Amino acid sequence: MIATFYTVGKANFDNFWRVRAPAKAVGARMATIPYDEANEILTQPNRSNSLPWKLVVEHPDGHTSTISTALGWKRFTRQGRKVRRVSAQFPSHEGTAMFSRPSLPAAILAKSMRQQGIRTVAESDDNYFGRRFNYTLREQMTDEDMRWHRQAMASLGACIFSTEELRDIYYEEFKEVFGKQNMPEMHVCHNAIDVADWPERNERTGPIRVGFMGSDSHAWDMPMIFRSLQEAQVLGAETHMIGFHPGAIDASKMGETEQEAVRRWDSIVDKHTPWTDSMSFREQGMPLDILLCPLLANEFTLGRSDAKAIEGTISGAALVLTNIPVYNRYWKHEQNCLMANSSLEFAAATRRLIQDAKLRYELVTAAQDYVASERGLSCLRDEWRDALR
Repeated sequence: MIATFYTVGKANFDNFWRVRAPAKAVGARMATIPYDEANEILTQPNRSNSLPWKLVVEHPDGHTSTISTALGWKRFTRQGRKVRRVSAQFPSHEGTAMFSRPSLPAAILAKSMRQQGIRTVAESDDNYFGRRFNYTLREQMTDEDMRWHRQAMASLGACIFSTEELRDIYYEEFKEVFGKQNMPEMHVCHNAIDVADWPERNERTGPIRVGFMGSDSHAWDMPMIFRSLQEAQVLGAETHMIGFHPGAIDASKMGETEQEAVRRWDSIVDKHTPWTDSMSFREQGMPLDILLCPLLANEFTLGRSDAKAIEGTISGAALVLTNIPVYNRYWKHEQNCLMANSSLEFAAATRRLIQDAKLRYELVTAAQDYVASERGLSCLRDEWRDALR
């Protein structure tokens, strides 16, 4: 076994791009730690199916004892015994240990693994240091959380990032705090997908479907496509919002009351599809013919990847992408997408795609050729094997 991928998951958590797809490509084992049990599994000896580990205690007289449950550890520490050494062992682990966005407890376990000669690798696909431009991170992560995240990532033997830009952001953070001499290996493993995992294409008649897919981290990006959706409705297209509803963001985020925002967006969105189970959603593909991908350029968004463009492509949607490095490093205007940098440019590109079926077909065909050849199984396998070796 080349590696074991450890990730904390819950029902609607999408770990396809950074865990399931690469694990399948390199033949690694995937160990998903249940979200509600993660703290106990990562901090106490246990016999779980995901990350079982035990403590081997060496006593002053030379004999050893093994503790494999949280209850056993509590009983042991309650007696206040003196010990010579305590070490963690991982009976089901195989190969390199890959931790997706490791917490501090995960990093502590990874340290024990390294002491036993196990290669440890951390992975991140977002710029957590740019949280002031991300609502969820800003509300959930404190400065202390950021310090622990930085420490956890840098303490492993290697780090994997989804883009060159994200790698460089973390490199500068690590260098400033820990210095070059303590730098982990830095690898880029782009988001990619085996053609065998593409959703089945279902031919459809009816109006052209135009829309957006994303989370509330895109709240500041959404004004860039408001005019596009208005234009699409005027031209008889069906407008979609997949994931979060822009009107569900409170007044402090959107500059208006929630009720006002809901009414404004409802007036131009024909269908809203809330988040569903990520596996079934991916198997079905996006219900879109044109996918809009707005991104304001800031320290958080410049650390994003182009996974959204790949998802749109394999679903058969023509792309309108923001003309910033997140996309223009890999995608080419007029060749496999259209690019725009303002509300007016997004609206013009949307109008053009709605009115030109031949252009839509040519862009989708070229984009799918690109994903199949450059972001397929060989990309997944080669880049991840190199980082996990």
